[in-house]
Amino acid sequence: MRHIKSVFAIFSILFFQFPNAQAQLKWQPLGSHLSTPWTAKVSPENALPEYPRPQMVRSKWLNLNGEWGFQLMDKKTEAVGKKGKILVPFPVESALSGIRQKVAPGDLMVYNRSFELPQKWTGQRILLHFGAVAREAKVFVNNKETGTHKGAYDPFTFDITAYLKPAGQQHITVQASNPAGEGNPRPASGIWQTVWLEAVPKTYIKSYRAEPDADKNRVLVRVVTAGENKSSAVVVARIFENGKKLSEARGRSGTPLMMNIRSKAHYWSPGDPFLYDLEISIANKNGDKIKGYFGLRKISTGAGASGTARLLLNNEPLFQNGLLDHGLYPDGGCTPPTEAAMQYDLKMAKEMGFNLIRKTGIAPARWYYLCDKTGLLVWQDMPAAANRSKEEQRQFKWELKAMVDHLFSHPSIVAWAPFGSGKGQHDLGFYIKKLKQWDPLRLVIAPAGSIENRSADLLDARSFPAPFLPQSENGKPLILGGFGGLGLGVRGHQWPGSDWNYLPVEAPENLLAGYEELRRQLLPLIENGLSAAVYVQLSDSPTENDGLLTYDRKLTKIDPSLVAAANQGYLPPKPLSDARIFIKKRNVKLATPKPGASITYTFDGPGPNAVWKPYKEALRLRKNTTLRCRAEWPDGKKSQVRDYVFTKTKPIRNPNGSSGKSSGASPNASSSHPGASPVPQSGTSPNAAPEKILGASPNHPLTAWLDVPKTAVYTFHLTTAADTRLSVSNQILIENNNLRSEQEKHGSIALKKGKHPVQLFFLNKKNGGDADVWAVGEDGQRVEVGLR
Repeated sequence: MRHIKSVFAIFSILFFQFPNAQAQLKWQPLGSHLSTPWTAKVSPENALPEYPRPQMVRSKWLNLNGEWGFQLMDKKTEAVGKKGKILVPFPVESALSGIRQKVAPGDLMVYNRSFELPQKWTGQRILLHFGAVAREAKVFVNNKETGTHKGAYDPFTFDITAYLKPAGQQHITVQASNPAGEGNPRPASGIWQTVWLEAVPKTYIKSYRAEPDADKNRVLVRVVTAGENKSSAVVVARIFENGKKLSEARGRSGTPLMMNIRSKAHYWSPGDPFLYDLEISIANKNGDKIKGYFGLRKISTGAGASGTARLLLNNEPLFQNGLLDHGLYPDGGCTPPTEAAMQYDLKMAKEMGFNLIRKTGIAPARWYYLCDKTGLLVWQDMPAAANRSKEEQRQFKWELKAMVDHLFSHPSIVAWAPFGSGKGQHDLGFYIKKLKQWDPLRLVIAPAGSIENRSADLLDARSFPAPFLPQSENGKPLILGGFGGLGLGVRGHQWPGSDWNYLPVEAPENLLAGYEELRRQLLPLIENGLSAAVYVQLSDSPTENDGLLTYDRKLTKIDPSLVAAANQGYLPPKPLSDARIFIKKRNVKLATPKPGASITYTFDGPGPNAVWKPYKEALRLRKNTTLRCRAEWPDGKKSQVRDYVFTKTKPIRNPNGSSGKSSGASPNASSSHPGASPVPQSGTSPNAAPEKILGASPNHPLTAWLDVPKTAVYTFHLTTAADTRLSVSNQILIENNNLRSEQEKHGSIALKKGKHPVQLFFLNKKNGGDADVWAVGEDGQRVEVGLR
């Protein structure tokens, strides 16, 4: 404590006794690798000027965002590091802060600014609000300690009335630190959300929570008051619909206020995000008054039309089609540069046909307000923390509870996930129980594969890049908390080193084709019981390039309308067989995953004179052919045109005769033989379950002699997370390099009747030796491979 006071004393002398030196320093945004469309619009005069707490609005408020004095100091040596002007509320690491400095565990961030209170606030109590400060904060007003707070994500308030001068300049100092070992992977240190003042009466409304009951068309409001005579204060709550009062209730502070919606209830949903206005006041002359809102909605689980467990919104099944969102920006870090930046992200998500955001960090309150207004469901993850020590675990519990209290009344939030990333997981059963006690109106998501997750509502299974159908456990709805991760780097629009993804693609058209294929695989899973799926992810990040938007938000990698069409199932026709080669002739059958489509095709190429014909039966091919096809549905929606190239080839003979005696197939054999057609493809096979291969040595391939029953085209499938090469009859058919997740690829080859060598090489000792290998003939029947 003595040391902290000495640091503050040094700082006080510097800022209070030398105001002219302080005034000579001006904020300037520092250069960054990337800017956003909103970077140049940010200034000290308009730094997030909107009222920061839309669910509890007061008319008398003063925004303290803007220029503050700043110093970065070493707590041990008291040496002064970077100093100057910082733009609040942008974190110290961000370019928009004007500091752009990494904060070490032993650093102390010291903020200072002055303000004057409006004369009309005389006689009122003055509240000082902080949206969030990472991670520890000590606040001084006019050189007197006002209060402390520990927690990186939750808002806090101090009544500073007793610390104010009667008139003139008032001074605020904030000392903040971000200690080591507490797990804050997000680029946020210091003040990173809005700071503001409010004038309130001697007795005032501290907080409230709205608990909607959509089954009975009513809402329960619990109000907490503070200040003088807080326990005896009478509180009045009123509901309005488009300016018309619907209901009113009153009672002492702390008394639950139940209000019925007497008119026809208007439920909140992504398709119709209607919000009722809420007004809460203290029933005396000049009593405190706040304005807010709530949505009448219910989230639950239950049986769908087929009896399968489903996620229900307002008692009706609704597939929750989601995007992962880290909420990071290259200019503001975890603080959006402007409200328009937040609006843009949500607008893009809606235009792309998503109705859910999985939020990995806690955003400013206005982000949730925009979700409430826009109609986007939210799964809220608790930000990751290390949680190594008992003290860190206690802090995690406190911050988890603070998150629930802070965000409770937002109708968009439908689920909590205490360990979304899996990092720092501990006492899972305890936290599931606590979340259900703190908030019985929402669902709790827990990681799959844990014996402690039985009391959770949803189990968080993930699969990259291809989706899969999780196993049912205790009748819970099936969800896929993450899939996809297709990565496309765009030069000039990505952060240096942001090359992480689960499957790289080389061009926008490949990204679209890959995304459409993932959606094609997802549709039957929904029919078979999948209730939600989250695609990774909305935008690129400082380390990842698997977003649908670039990190700087200047480009959409795929036209949003095409993403929306894919999400709705309006996908191009596709041949039922994966093989794109044939020996003498080939019958090609086309289908779309969404029923009711009229399919047309042409062999004439892309020119304007192409003749399109209606598809009625299987197309017979006898020569090399490029097939173009498209689909249209009765509602007028059309798919993209897709080309498929079919090549006539000769079958490969057994290189060692038909005896099956191996002389050793070369792992470096050429794959240029026309009978081999590798076709990389992410996904899972609809065919019979594959055999599992374990523990192969990278220097000794697994080998089998495949007894081919008849001359035909065979498609080999390989599923693995290891770097591998599959060779068939001395032809390299499939090769995997630098895999970051388990993936499935397939390739086709024309083989003569007889025995052919099949070899599987594991190329890297570090990433294991597990694989699934199987083959499928032209008749769709599985052919045993028998690798050993």
